[in-house]
Amino acid sequence: MAEVSGSVTAAQCSSRLLKPVPPPAAGNGPNRAAAYTPATMDLPIEVSPQEAHAALAGGAFLLDVREPWESQERRIPGAVLIPLVELRGRIGELPEDRDIYVHCRVGGRSRRAVDYLRQAGRPRSVNVAGGIDAWEEAGLPVIR
Repeated sequence: MAEVSGSVTAAQCSSRLLKPVPPPAAGNGPNRAAAYTPATMDLPIEVSPQEAHAALAGGAFLLDVREPWESQERRIPGAVLIPLVELRGRIGELPEDRDIYVHCRVGGRSRRAVDYLRQAGRPRSVNVAGGIDAWEEAGLPVIR
Protein backbone atom coordinates (compact mmCIF):
# COMPACT_ATOMS: atom_id res chain seq x y z
CA MET A 1 0.00 0.00 0.00
CA ALA A 2 1.43 3.34 -1.01
CA GLU A 3 1.89 6.01 1.65
CA VAL A 4 -0.43 8.92 1.22
CA SER A 5 1.27 12.29 0.98
CA GLY A 6 1.02 14.21 4.23
CA SER A 7 0.25 11.18 6.38
CA VAL A 8 1.78 10.82 9.83
CA THR A 9 2.80 7.89 11.95
CA ALA A 10 0.96 6.90 15.12
CA ALA A 11 3.85 8.29 17.19
CA GLN A 12 3.66 11.62 15.42
CA CYS A 13 -0.11 11.71 15.90
CA SER A 14 0.20 10.97 19.62
CA SER A 15 2.77 13.69 20.12
CA ARG A 16 0.44 16.19 18.46
CA LEU A 17 -2.45 15.17 20.70
CA LEU A 18 -0.41 15.58 23.87
CA LYS A 19 0.53 19.19 23.20
CA PRO A 20 -1.15 21.56 25.67
CA VAL A 21 -4.11 23.44 24.31
CA PRO A 22 -4.62 26.97 25.63
CA PRO A 23 -7.99 27.58 27.31
CA PRO A 24 -10.61 29.48 25.32
CA ALA A 25 -10.67 33.21 25.90
CA ALA A 26 -13.28 34.74 28.18
CA GLY A 27 -15.69 37.32 26.87
CA ASN A 28 -18.23 37.33 24.10
CA GLY A 29 -18.39 35.09 21.08
CA PRO A 30 -18.19 31.38 20.39
CA ASN A 31 -14.84 30.93 22.14
CA ARG A 32 -15.91 32.47 25.44
CA ALA A 33 -15.40 30.65 28.71
CA ALA A 34 -16.41 31.39 32.26
CA ALA A 35 -13.85 32.11 34.93
CA TYR A 36 -13.41 28.75 36.62
CA THR A 37 -11.64 28.81 39.94
CA PRO A 38 -11.57 26.36 42.83
CA ALA A 39 -14.61 28.20 44.22
CA THR A 40 -16.65 27.36 41.11
CA MET A 41 -15.60 23.79 40.50
CA ASP A 42 -18.66 22.43 42.32
CA LEU A 43 -21.06 24.99 40.87
CA PRO A 44 -22.30 24.59 37.30
CA ILE A 45 -22.44 27.60 35.02
CA GLU A 46 -26.10 26.86 34.18
CA VAL A 47 -28.97 25.10 35.96
CA SER A 48 -32.60 24.33 35.26
CA PRO A 49 -35.34 26.55 36.69
CA GLN A 50 -36.22 23.76 39.13
CA GLU A 51 -32.63 23.62 40.41
CA ALA A 52 -32.54 27.40 40.75
CA HIS A 53 -35.85 27.37 42.64
CA ALA A 54 -34.44 24.84 45.10
CA ALA A 55 -31.28 26.94 45.55
CA LEU A 56 -33.38 30.04 46.27
CA ALA A 57 -35.24 28.13 48.97
CA GLY A 58 -31.81 27.46 50.48
CA GLY A 59 -30.87 31.15 50.58
CA ALA A 60 -29.42 31.91 47.13
CA PHE A 61 -29.84 35.36 45.57
CA LEU A 62 -31.87 35.81 42.36
CA LEU A 63 -30.80 38.52 39.91
CA ASP A 64 -33.03 39.64 37.03
CA VAL A 65 -31.02 41.30 34.23
CA ARG A 66 -33.98 42.19 32.00
CA GLU A 67 -35.19 45.71 31.30
CA PRO A 68 -37.60 47.41 33.74
CA TRP A 69 -40.53 47.20 31.31
CA GLU A 70 -40.04 43.41 31.09
CA SER A 71 -40.08 43.12 34.87
CA GLN A 72 -43.31 45.12 35.01
CA GLU A 73 -44.99 42.56 32.74
CA ARG A 74 -43.98 39.58 34.88
CA ARG A 75 -41.34 38.77 37.45
CA ILE A 76 -40.12 36.03 39.71
CA PRO A 77 -40.92 36.70 43.39
CA GLY A 78 -37.83 37.84 45.28
CA ALA A 79 -35.75 38.64 42.20
CA VAL A 80 -33.69 41.84 42.29
CA LEU A 81 -33.75 43.81 39.04
CA ILE A 82 -30.46 45.17 37.71
CA PRO A 83 -30.64 45.48 33.91
CA LEU A 84 -27.67 43.98 32.10
CA VAL A 85 -26.59 47.41 30.80
CA GLU A 86 -26.33 48.64 34.42
CA LEU A 87 -24.64 45.58 35.93
CA ARG A 88 -21.05 46.82 35.70
CA GLY A 89 -21.87 49.98 37.68
CA ARG A 90 -24.07 48.20 40.22
CA ILE A 91 -22.08 45.06 40.95
CA GLY A 92 -21.50 46.30 44.50
CA GLU A 93 -25.22 45.79 45.20
CA LEU A 94 -24.81 42.03 44.85
CA PRO A 95 -24.07 39.88 47.90
CA GLU A 96 -20.58 38.45 48.12
CA ASP A 97 -21.54 35.71 50.57
CA ARG A 98 -24.34 33.99 48.59
CA ASP A 99 -24.69 32.11 45.34
CA ILE A 100 -26.15 34.38 42.65
CA TYR A 101 -28.65 32.88 40.20
CA VAL A 102 -29.21 35.08 37.15
CA HIS A 103 -32.18 35.11 34.81
CA CYS A 104 -33.51 37.07 31.86
CA ARG A 105 -36.31 36.18 29.44
CA VAL A 106 -34.77 33.17 27.65
CA GLY A 107 -31.19 32.87 28.96
CA GLY A 108 -28.95 34.86 26.60
CA ARG A 109 -28.48 38.05 28.58
CA SER A 110 -28.22 36.16 31.85
CA ARG A 111 -25.44 33.96 30.40
CA ARG A 112 -23.51 37.10 29.44
CA ALA A 113 -24.11 38.46 32.95
CA VAL A 114 -22.81 35.26 34.54
CA ASP A 115 -19.69 35.34 32.36
CA TYR A 116 -19.10 38.95 33.39
CA LEU A 117 -19.75 38.29 37.09
CA ARG A 118 -17.37 35.34 37.19
CA GLN A 119 -14.66 37.38 35.49
CA ALA A 120 -15.31 40.26 37.91
CA GLY A 121 -14.70 38.16 41.00
CA ARG A 122 -18.16 36.72 41.63
CA PRO A 123 -17.38 33.07 40.88
CA ARG A 124 -20.56 31.71 42.48
CA SER A 125 -22.81 33.08 39.73
CA VAL A 126 -25.08 30.70 37.80
CA ASN A 127 -27.32 31.11 34.76
CA VAL A 128 -30.96 29.98 34.95
CA ALA A 129 -31.40 28.07 31.68
CA GLY A 130 -34.30 29.30 29.57
CA GLY A 131 -34.90 32.35 31.74
CA ILE A 132 -38.31 33.36 33.04
CA ASP A 133 -39.98 31.69 30.05
CA ALA A 134 -38.68 28.26 31.15
CA TRP A 135 -39.35 29.14 34.81
CA GLU A 136 -43.00 29.79 34.05
CA GLU A 137 -43.28 26.73 31.78
CA ALA A 138 -42.01 24.63 34.70
CA GLY A 139 -44.96 25.84 36.78
CA LEU A 140 -42.82 27.88 39.16
CA PRO A 141 -44.23 31.10 40.69
CA VAL A 142 -44.40 34.25 38.58
CA ILE A 143 -46.03 37.58 39.44
CA ARG A 144 -47.96 39.25 36.61
